[in-house]
Amino acid sequence: MICANCGAELLPGAMFCGECGYSVAPRRIPASGSLAPEPPVVGKVPPQRPIPPVRPPAPPASSAEPAPSAEPAPSAEPTPSAEPVEAPTPPSPPAPNPSALGETSVLAIPPIPSIPSIPPIPPIPPVPSSLPAATQPRADVPVFHAPAPVPPPAAPVAPERFVLQFSTGESVTVTGTGIVGRNPSAEPGEYVDHLVTVVDYDKSVSKRHLDFGQENGRFWVSDRFSANGTTVREPDRDPRRCAPGVRVHVARGSRVDMGEQFFIIS
Repeated sequence: MICANCGAELLPGAMFCGECGYSVAPRRIPASGSLAPEPPVVGKVPPQRPIPPVRPPAPPASSAEPAPSAEPAPSAEPTPSAEPVEAPTPPSPPAPNPSALGETSVLAIPPIPSIPSIPPIPPIPPVPSSLPAATQPRADVPVFHAPAPVPPPAAPVAPERFVLQFSTGESVTVTGTGIVGRNPSAEPGEYVDHLVTVVDYDKSVSKRHLDFGQENGRFWVSDRFSANGTTVREPDRDPRRCAPGVRVHVARGSRVDMGEQFFIIS
């Protein structure tokens, strides 16, 4: 059986065409080829669709696998004609009444709420002069104090000036340390202010006979292990022989003997 509208092949017992949805119940085509009377078509006739090409028959399935059973295609139901539905119109807002608003009417604005007042900040209490017990120094913990400032050293006293008058007729003014001898010279690493040479042809005076200097304004002499030794003669006192390497203070006006030569301190 085929559809009289589109010519599509119909399934056995179909009431509508699976392609165009046309009702085929009153128009069955029997095997003899005679047509049943077609009832008049009421309403709009659906548009004609082209006849699809005839597909070749599927090859027979193998004996190993059974052929799948063909399921009848679902029949299409005629879609009812859709009627246009009007969307509901939203209600329009009511028009303002000019008589109620007036020409110079202004919308009312709600008043701004007042800000609560901030309480005043209490004054800061003064810091107590005495420290609390937690910050007091503990008796079992030693307290380190800053060392006392060291006073600057006293300015050095200017050296005194002494004049040495030798028996050879020479006179030398000294202010610091020195060596007296026939050929005086300092030892390695030794520093002196004066090297006083005594002319002695008899060589009673050693090359480095004695040292001299001053301490707190007082003049002193020290024998340097000379051959003939050193003797100090002060006024109103007995002569004193100087021990080697020992300083002997000598007052002004005294005489110092060196072998056959001497000098007076003034």
